Amino acid sequence: RGIEPLLTGNHTWRLPVFWEDDVHWNKDNYTWNVGEYTDAFFSPGLKILNLHPVHLAANCPGGEYYNQNKARLNGATKPELDAIRHDGQGLATFVDELLHIIKLKNAEVLTMSQISQRFCVEKPVRNEAKLQDRHSAYTEEVYEKYWSLTEEERVEFVRKSYDTRNALDIYATSRDVNMRELEIESIFQNIAPNSDIMDLGCGNGYTLLSLAKKLPGCKMTGVDFSENLIGGAEQLMIDWQSELLSTPEFLVGDVFVHLNNTPDNSLDYVITERLVINMPSKDYQKKLINLICQKLKRGGELLMCEGSLDGLQKLNELRVDFGLKEIPANSADNVSSIRIEQKELEEYVNNNTDLKIDRILGYSLYQLISRLIYPTLIYPENPKFDSELNALAFALQKKTPFESGYGGNALYILRRK
Repeated sequence: RGIEPLLTGNHTWRLPVFWEDDVHWNKDNYTWNVGEYTDAFFSPGLKILNLHPVHLAANCPGGEYYNQNKARLNGATKPELDAIRHDGQGLATFVDELLHIIKLKNAEVLTMSQISQRFCVEKPVRNEAKLQDRHSAYTEEVYEKYWSLTEEERVEFVRKSYDTRNALDIYATSRDVNMRELEIESIFQNIAPNSDIMDLGCGNGYTLLSLAKKLPGCKMTGVDFSENLIGGAEQLMIDWQSELLSTPEFLVGDVFVHLNNTPDNSLDYVITERLVINMPSKDYQKKLINLICQKLKRGGELLMCEGSLDGLQKLNELRVDFGLKEIPANSADNVSSIRIEQKELEEYVNNNTDLKIDRILGYSLYQLISRLIYPTLIYPENPKFDSELNALAFALQKKTPFESGYGGNALYILRRK
């Protein structure tokens, strides 16, 4: 279940074979009855079949038959092949029946190119234009102007920036694709199957769809104010339908309006990824957290994957020690960011909501390598998100605990009492 291509240490993509003809007939008690293997073939995940043309042409039923006829098969003409071909159940009858079931189930069949485009996405992106398309960089003048806008105007400003993105690019809102994958993994590790999950500010649905591939029996709802991104989410869901264990619903709308229309005490989990920090003010942030609290069940959790001011400050202290510039909390490169300050968050939720900060996870190992060690090693060159060292940092962080402390990202998990 759940097989996908994997990235090797030398940055080559390996496509795992799910089924191979001669491996099949070397197993004990194998049969050519497709019905006995249907559940396996149609379980979630990529299914690559490796077939030997000679075995298929001869309808080989097993290794013994092939070895007996191997000399005759080499260079056989069609009449000779017709005389050799096994009359009964074998590889050809098995494949024919399997293809018939695939057609009946309307299961998706992929070309190698489609596999590469869909799955091989963690490999460092070499096209700088694509990286640039995944965020909205502004002039200093626009940055200054943003903070002079009304709160409603700031919301509209951010919405318009997301309406320009390529909604079918799974990383439409993330230049650091390694960081995005780590965020999704940390969220997944803290969500149970068969839950009611709402992703607020879901963008093009990549996080929710990634979770849907791994979490069965969930009711999933994604809400975003960008009609463009929700359109992308709906198309991606169609593309990945055969892989999903749960089926999300994606809605265009204001998160406050949607939450107000959601019954109290109804949700097991609410997810936000950089939604809170992109609220137009701290008052908006507090209103959102308070409203989410009302919609969570007792014991339900708010998983806020947001920018951390505390972690960024600690990282910046080290960067200065190593002769690097501080990373600003917000700038023309990140116009609308209002990062979370842990003490302020703790005081607010303790005094104004039924929430408590249950745990804080982070990505310190990845952040220290990608934001400190890597830029130090290449100074004075500018670091790139798609560097090989960042890919290594990603692999290391994925195999180690998600610990907070250093870095501008954190997963705050707030539990309703």
